[in-house]
Amino acid sequence: MKYRDFSYQDFVEDAYFRQWIYQPDEASNHFWKNWLTQHPEKQEDVEQARLILLSVQFKQYSVSAKEENEVWNQILQQRNAARQPSLDTHSAQIPRWKSSLTWGSAVAASVALLLLAYVWWARPEETVYTAEFGTTRTIILTDQSTVELNANSTLRVTSGWARNREVWLEGEAFFEIQPKETQAGQRMPFLVHTNELIVEVLGTEFNVLTRRGETQVGLQSGKVKLALNTQDSSNVEMQPGDWIAFSENNEQLKKETVASDAYTAWRNHGFLFDEHTLSKVKTMLEDYYGYSIHFDDAELAQRTFSGKFPADRLDLLLQAIQATLDVKIKRTDDEILISEK
Repeated sequence: MKYRDFSYQDFVEDAYFRQWIYQPDEASNHFWKNWLTQHPEKQEDVEQARLILLSVQFKQYSVSAKEENEVWNQILQQRNAARQPSLDTHSAQIPRWKSSLTWGSAVAASVALLLLAYVWWARPEETVYTAEFGTTRTIILTDQSTVELNANSTLRVTSGWARNREVWLEGEAFFEIQPKETQAGQRMPFLVHTNELIVEVLGTEFNVLTRRGETQVGLQSGKVKLALNTQDSSNVEMQPGDWIAFSENNEQLKKETVASDAYTAWRNHGFLFDEHTLSKVKTMLEDYYGYSIHFDDAELAQRTFSGKFPADRLDLLLQAIQATLDVKIKRTDDEILISEK
């Protein structure tokens, strides 16, 4: 399930959401701030989930995020034990109170109420992997598939891969998927969920970038099928060399044939620009480093730039942009301003 489909109960059960509430850091703050900006209709659900979690946190002790998640997992595992045959399903639901009585005080009054609230919501446990700004991370999954996570990205992985292997991506990652069979001898799909589509894989290498209401998929080898999140739920098959971008807002699909270097340079800790507009360069640098980049003249955003640069030499990249495009760049702790000389 995607975050945009979550209820407040789903947010409470989500490990990455709980980590943000109990032990926020720069990456999680950035992720949830951006997500709420894109999905303002979920503000009420997020706020209710936040109040529930804060009302039952252990204020007298210093505990780690792992220990907090273990406590929550124990609570959630007891839902079936709390099930009673005579329980009225309507009375087990907690209403969306909008009075001055907060969720915190209501839930803190009795842990039993918390248990009853979750009797009717069940999902597999998840493991959450995060790559901070300016870093990448390699993940070996239980099936020995490899995921390289780009900076400012999050991967959620469900447990219990009996029939389907499923992950949820926010950001960018390169996947090397190992073929696997079910106990019945059938090929087990590997599903990558984004807000805009689902990538279905049997065994292949591909890159997925999902940010700002758009998902881009580049296929390096093998074969994948995309299930688009549209009204007709149309499917698109990809061949090696294909690159596809799909926008959630206008449901437009763009397909090209490109060299894999164009979208996998980050795996070698670098950037590859090929007649990129400064607007696109701006987006890539903001996503990787966390800077807020501005132009003092909108015309500057349409100028193009080419080159190959290491990711750990932002200063070199900015100097090259200045010299090539004859612009002035001012860099502070968290902002970059590009202006005419």
